[in-house]
Amino acid sequence: MGEILAYWRWRWQAAGSAACVAFDEGLGVDTAGWTLDYEPAAIADVEEILDHLGDRPDATFVDLGCGKGRVLILAARRRFRRVVGVEIVPSLASTARWNVQRPDALRRSHDIAVVEGDAGALPLPLGPLVLFLYNPFEASIVASVARRAGAVGATIVLAYPREEKALLDAGFREVARRGASDLFDDWRVYSTMP
Repeated sequence: MGEILAYWRWRWQAAGSAACVAFDEGLGVDTAGWTLDYEPAAIADVEEILDHLGDRPDATFVDLGCGKGRVLILAARRRFRRVVGVEIVPSLASTARWNVQRPDALRRSHDIAVVEGDAGALPLPLGPLVLFLYNPFEASIVASVARRAGAVGATIVLAYPREEKALLDAGFREVARRGASDLFDDWRVYSTMP
């Protein structure tokens, strides 16, 4: 029972905590909230993941299932060649486009885009690639993405790693982690590179 309460407390914190409201108000964006189609990543978790990844000025950062674009805004403040969000829900893609164009987003990466489409079918960009997946879709889509990403030697961040098997089956290996289980506050980084 305690685990269930912790899960819902965590969801509330990610969706509408004071830090998230301050983030949105400070940048003039709208990334807070939670619906059946949208579950935002916690800002502190994303910052920790981005700190782990470090500067990658030659890489494209792609958030598959970008929702309203919170992760895109945070990634665009880092050193990536390009930042791309992919979202299948039209209203969320529209909000993400609006959010990433806000002048207060303080971007370092000026090449930022939001694509409305199916992450399972979308072609992956060429060159060094970091894919961010925050509990976005079912195992079959994660497996499709992993097979295509493995062919180009991508790094994949899987936050809330319930679909880890699809990555391991596609030849990825875990190179970093936070957390010891598959609970909701864990994340993993995978690579096909030695």
